[in-house]
Amino acid sequence: MSHALIGDLAPFVQLGLWFYLPPLAATQLLKAWYSATASSSNVAPGSPQYATHWKRAYAVVIVAYLVYSLADSLASLPPNHYTQLRVAPPVPLPRALAMPPPPDAAFAASVRSQSRALALALHPDKNASPDAAHAFASARDARAVLERPAARVVYDRLGAGMAAFCIASSDRRGGEDDGAATEGSNGLRSECARYAQVLHLYLVHVVMPRYLGWVAVIGLMALFQGVSFGTYWRFVGILAIGTLDVAIATDRLPPMLVDTLAARLWWTPADVAAAAHAVFPALFLALNQLGPVLTTNSDPPLSDAQLAAALHDLAQVVAATHSHVRSSFNTAWAPLRSGGSGSRDLTGPAARRMEMELVELVVAQRDPQYAQARAQVQQQVLAGMP
Repeated sequence: MSHALIGDLAPFVQLGLWFYLPPLAATQLLKAWYSATASSSNVAPGSPQYATHWKRAYAVVIVAYLVYSLADSLASLPPNHYTQLRVAPPVPLPRALAMPPPPDAAFAASVRSQSRALALALHPDKNASPDAAHAFASARDARAVLERPAARVVYDRLGAGMAAFCIASSDRRGGEDDGAATEGSNGLRSECARYAQVLHLYLVHVVMPRYLGWVAVIGLMALFQGVSFGTYWRFVGILAIGTLDVAIATDRLPPMLVDTLAARLWWTPADVAAAAHAVFPALFLALNQLGPVLTTNSDPPLSDAQLAAALHDLAQVVAATHSHVRSSFNTAWAPLRSGGSGSRDLTGPAARRMEMELVELVVAQRDPQYAQARAQVQQQVLAGMP
């Protein structure tokens, strides 16, 4: 009971550590650095230089904790069925789109032999270890999957949950699929007899809820925290892992990569997906913590003298712009001014010329053909000018 409770609380504990441990560790790391270097003894807490140093220490802590979290996530992955039974996966792995796979008598015999040996060693009547019963049940489940070629193909691509569903579905309906000859080498009936049907169930009931949940979380974070570069990279990460999930489920990974992982690490494509799912929360949290530090302006604030000089330069630019605009308006309205009285001449040639320009502009707006002809004439005049 206590182990199950700890396992259920582990994600929340990890989340709390990601939010509260890095700031404390960064502060302690900076204190240790200042105590070890005499040149930094004059840096006062709260000063711009202290803030810059603290951000650097915080980034170092985040990266170090990320490396630890990634290693811990990978180490916490449960062993797959091949490792549990100590049976090497058949290389090359059967392709999912070629279901049902041909029977492999040698592999099936190895699975039966290893499972019998583990059953004798782990049976609760002969093994008093507290974990013996769980290990015995796991070995029995592993044999139930690996001795069925069709269930093994589902397990290799979609994981233990879908393989267990296939076996339970087959047991409920009873019987063997059309190409099976014996119970030990049979495929599966009903939903699992065709990989496309299993894939449809997996995408609809497993993949879509998972990524809709992640997108909802990222969307809420963007709504309350604002859109930043971290939001973009979070969506990129979700898209990358989703693409990997679909590539694994649809058997689109390079066969050489699949067979190499199976031969060297005893990893299935589903193990690759599980590893990606295990490390993504750590990457997500690290980016969430590190993003504000990287995007915050680290330049020290301006002093009073620097701020006064900047405001003086800005006032000069504003005054020069105002003078230029005023001069431009005076030049434009000069033809409408009289010589010395300051009254505007609204009956002179300049006024009539401006009136004609306004009339032509209104006509051009109302008559598209006139506007087109006027534009052509202007182009001809401009082309004839030297």
